[in-house]
Amino acid sequence: MLDAREWIMLGLGCLGFMLTWTGMVIAVTRAVDAIKISTDDKIDEETAKLTTRMDTMSRDFHDDQNVQDDRYAETVSSIRQYVILVEKKVYEVEIWGRDNYVQKPEFFGSTSRLESAIDRMAIDVKDDFKTVYNKLDNIIRSNKEDAG
Repeated sequence: MLDAREWIMLGLGCLGFMLTWTGMVIAVTRAVDAIKISTDDKIDEETAKLTTRMDTMSRDFHDDQNVQDDRYAETVSSIRQYVILVEKKVYEVEIWGRDNYVQKPEFFGSTSRLESAIDRMAIDVKDDFKTVYNKLDNIIRSNKEDAG
């Protein structure tokens, strides 16, 4: 079998082998950790950029939306004001019509008075025709009597 010196050499060789591999594992672990840290940093940077960009877009959208809301509110207010003015004008026209146009009872009273006036005028015209007819008849009779 092996003597002590050989065992020591074998032990030192195994120890060197283990130290080398341990060192390599530590180096690889550190490299992977560095890659992880670098990747995390890059992801954080890109996330920050995207977040900033999204915040800017969101702020712009809200600003545009506020402007649109304000314009819509102004339009609605203008329409509301126009409707109020039209309603006032319609009310004025209704009041004017009420005050200036003939009402139904007044209209019937006026037509009744007009009908009775026309009836009286017709009677007067008939009487005048009868009077004129009688005068003409008398003239014609007197001319016949004078001639005959």
